[in-house]
Order: sequence, then C-alpha cells, then structure tokens
Amino acid sequence: MRSSLLFAIVPLVVFGCGGGEYPTTPVTGVCTAEGQPVEAGELVFHPKAENAPPSIAKLGEGGRFELSNTGGKGAAVAVHTVLYVPPETVENEDGTAGDVSKYRGWGVPEGFTVEIGPNSGTVEIELVRQ
Repeated sequence: MRSSLLFAIVPLVVFGCGGGEYPTTPVTGVCTAEGQPVEAGELVFHPKAENAPPSIAKLGEGGRFELSNTGGKGAAVAVHTVLYVPPETVENEDGTAGDVSKYRGWGVPEGFTVEIGPNSGTVEIELVRQ
C-alpha cells in the first residue's frame, strides 16, 4: 500500500506544481545508507519556495545522482525537502531480476532539508531506517 501511495504522489510532486521562471543550478550528489551507496531508486527534491519546480534523480552506480526538473538539468535555488522512492524492480548484471528488499524500509530523516545555493555542487544524502 505504501509503495502504491508513493507512486501516486510522486508524479504530482514532480509535475504538478511550479511554473514560471525560477533560478536553477546544476546539482549532483551521492546517496548512502549506513555508509554504503544506494544504487537504485529515486530522490525527489521539492522546494519550499513558491513557484519553484521540483527536481528528481535516479540513483546509479556508487549512489551517484544528478538532479533534473521539467526545465532541464538542475534544481531550484531554494531549501528543499527530500523524498526517497525505492525501486519496484532491479536487474542483475546477467539480466535476471534482482533483490529489491534491501532498498525497502529506508528513507530521508524526518524534517531533513537541503539548501541548494547558486553554486551548491555536490549534495550528500544519508538514508536512515524508517
């Protein structure tokens, strides 16, 4: 149920609000859990600033990510709340279905925010057990 609810909310968060011009900046980062890279799932950055577009990133090798929004690459220059969305499926190197259970039960700490400035560069996100 929780997974279904998240996937119903994420499109609204990513595509629903925003509009108009808002300054953005390139943002890359690394996502970890207990010091280990989180290599699957997505991060959604939702700005607290009015009319600022949300950004989303797919997690990849080494937990690295690059934010983008409906206007292109980057994130709004603002304070953001962050949501981790675990993957529905993962694929092993040999093409077989991988184990997604290791990505379940993790999330961003309650009340966590990230301030994206004009030159923020790299952001580090550490997930915790929920």
